[in-house]
Amino acid sequence: MMSFRSKIFILPGLGNSGDLHWQTLWEKKFPDFTRIHQQSWDQPVCEDWISTIDTALKNLPLNEVILVGHSLACCTIGYWSIRYKRKIRGALMVAPSDTEAETYRPALPDSSRCRWNEFLSRPSP
Repeated sequence: MMSFRSKIFILPGLGNSGDLHWQTLWEKKFPDFTRIHQQSWDQPVCEDWISTIDTALKNLPLNEVILVGHSLACCTIGYWSIRYKRKIRGALMVAPSDTEAETYRPALPDSSRCRWNEFLSRPSP
């Protein structure tokens, strides 16, 4: 069994990750990986998702933290980094959502969206 010196956190995107999703399979294979659970997987509010990440990491040595985000969680990780200016060991961001696409969950109010393009235009902290 592979062991890690870093603390790995799984951050699923919109709708969470089902039983056969790669993030869930990683959690099952590596019991030390921890999923950060959002308040609402289907009606995300950007501020809530960012705050949830910060609460989960608040008392940890951040130089040991690696965040593994998928989909909407990629954007959330970026905004968390900008908002709280905390330095972590690293982040793996897979398949970021295009939250500004016309087809992206139009039922969500603008206030709940994390805007990926806005995040990309900012300098990294």
